[in-house]
Amino acid sequence: GVSPDGDVPIGMLAAARQLGGRRHVSVRAAVSEATARAGRGEPVDTVMGVLLDAERMQQRLPAVVGHPPWTLAHFHAFGAVAAIRCGALATAAEWLSLAEQECADAGMPGLGTAVTLYQARGYAAGGRWDAARDAAARAVAGSRERGTPPAWLTGGVGGVVRQAGGRG
Repeated sequence: GVSPDGDVPIGMLAAARQLGGRRHVSVRAAVSEATARAGRGEPVDTVMGVLLDAERMQQRLPAVVGHPPWTLAHFHAFGAVAAIRCGALATAAEWLSLAEQECADAGMPGLGTAVTLYQARGYAAGGRWDAARDAAARAVAGSRERGTPPAWLTGGVGGVVRQAGGRG
């Protein structure tokens, strides 16, 4: 199979970013491209260059576009994941703080739970184990209010725990 952070997928995402024009598909492709580039260890400047390009595109979009919906909160949340992966932790923390408020304002509790999980990942990446544990617990508690936590959340919290490896 083809690796999701291989040359072919990244090339396809870069092409989609360019060909998508001023639509949400361009922003989604750019965020996915940045995440893939970060996943294969490309330099912070390269990853953040793609994300800053995506941010400029996002600023020109309507408040909610596409199906499924894409909002500024989605950009901040998913862009922060790429920022965490490449080590741009300050930018990730800023974007996650914005996403948290945007989710609260727009009534998007599911994305809000993901944002809290991503905050846990950011704390763990910075070695802030107690904060990572607290954020992961908040993500689970917030999800549990709406029923059984979904598998993606359980797996994500498990990833934070494995990353901590008894360090906090």
